[in-house]
Amino acid sequence: MRMKAGHVTYQIMTVSLILLAFVLALLRVEAWIIGMVFLLFIVQYAVGTAVYRILENRM
Repeated sequence: MRMKAGHVTYQIMTVSLILLAFVLALLRVEAWIIGMVFLLFIVQYAVGTAVYRILENRM
């Protein structure tokens, strides 16, 4: 149950970060703000992949 909740939360946050960057781009917000949101998406993806690999090796 906990694993499923974490997975769903990860997916929701990934989609929301991408949509937020898109909306900010449409609103013509400064480029560095959009870059920071996109950087958060990349960091979240990298950390998620790293955690998955670590947990995969333990199983």
